Amino acid sequence: MDIAMRDMRAMLYQEGVLKENEKMIRQIGCGQSAEVYLVLSEDGDIYALKIMKLEEHQIYQKHLREEAEYMKLLAENSHVVKIYDYREFAGKESAYLALKMEYLKTFPCWLKEEIIGKGYISLRDLWKLASDMCAVLDAMEKLHVIHRDIKPENIFVTGWEEPEFKLGDFGIARELTHATVVTQLGSLGTCAPEVALGGESDFTCDIYSVGAVLYYVLNGMRYPYSGLKALMEKKQPAPPVLGTAGWKEMVLKMISADPKKRFQNAEEYREALQEVKRTQEQAVKKEEYGFSCYQKAKGFFFQENYEKAEETAMEGYACGSIPCARLAGCICSIKNRTEEAYDYLEEAAQKGDPVSACYLSRLLFRDAGNRMDLKEAAGYLEQAQKAGLYMADYDYGLYCYYGKYQFEQDREKGLLLIEKSAEENYRDAIEFLIEHSQDRESWKFRKREHILIRDII
Repeated sequence: MDIAMRDMRAMLYQEGVLKENEKMIRQIGCGQSAEVYLVLSEDGDIYALKIMKLEEHQIYQKHLREEAEYMKLLAENSHVVKIYDYREFAGKESAYLALKMEYLKTFPCWLKEEIIGKGYISLRDLWKLASDMCAVLDAMEKLHVIHRDIKPENIFVTGWEEPEFKLGDFGIARELTHATVVTQLGSLGTCAPEVALGGESDFTCDIYSVGAVLYYVLNGMRYPYSGLKALMEKKQPAPPVLGTAGWKEMVLKMISADPKKRFQNAEEYREALQEVKRTQEQAVKKEEYGFSCYQKAKGFFFQENYEKAEETAMEGYACGSIPCARLAGCICSIKNRTEEAYDYLEEAAQKGDPVSACYLSRLLFRDAGNRMDLKEAAGYLEQAQKAGLYMADYDYGLYCYYGKYQFEQDREKGLLLIEKSAEENYRDAIEFLIEHSQDRESWKFRKREHILIRDII
């Protein structure tokens, strides 16, 4: 346990925030104004303890106190993160606000696991996400509250086979009657243009944010606008790459730059959502058949029965299955049908599968013969990283490939990446560092040590 956490734990015991038989396990989150810890209760249950430092600036104190109040008001709604208790206390250097909340998996963490396993979020789970957020919007509308910071990081998940989605973090929520917003509030990726530009906001800004989250999921974890400049231009984004026509139409309406063109309330949104559900039945069946093909093909793949694996994967690919396209690309790579491997993996990557993007970047780095290939490889790898998938999730050889590419543009950044690969005894990385690093002698020693260990094994 580090010093900061030990000091925090001591203060929480002293102030009675933590009971004598409760145990602070570890820090699970840290932001600009708050830290979140995982706590084991006296009863053997776990909960999240959010500690917020009350800054001297009055506006932030007000926001932090309001968060607790709003979450208490919405406690009856099953799709809002539960608050068990909250209290203020005085520390040595500042006043604090402590919130005891239910501990849940964050949506980005859940989504990453889904993407690695399937290559996408299923239409059933997507509809459940949209429906659960609609239920929260309806509850907030009745209380005349707007959230203003709905984003993937503020959505939480409970359950696995049949997930439930909950909204949390009401730190910048406001009553609708006092809805003038300052520019720094809200998160750019999911922030409605009028909020980002410091204008007045109403209930439709939350409609926009939920639509932006759905767009993000349907578009390979890419938001409608790439930055503030694009947001200010207010051009209608291209439709997301995934989803039925009904999904695309609904989401584009939700993220309209003009608030008057969005759904005006939760009821309008709910009606559109029901129509999407009614029209997607055939697509759901097709998707589920494609995934069953992927699971069968994966079984053959691990048995090294590549012929049967490819045959089964192609059945799913015919249904538009992204994971089947990914698997087909891997099989083609094993069979040295490189161009076909590129095609399948590129198709899956362009449909938003970051795992395929990671695989494709490795192939492109390995076979790169010119600068354009390297740039394309780096682009796909960066797509995977933006989705929360890192090179270490797959193989350390990618650190070496990517590091060599970065070395030509930023020597220090490139060497850091290659060192990560070398630390895992990746031979090409060690050889590169022997030639280019200022610490050549230590890498020469590392090489000799690695060869000796390998020979002993």
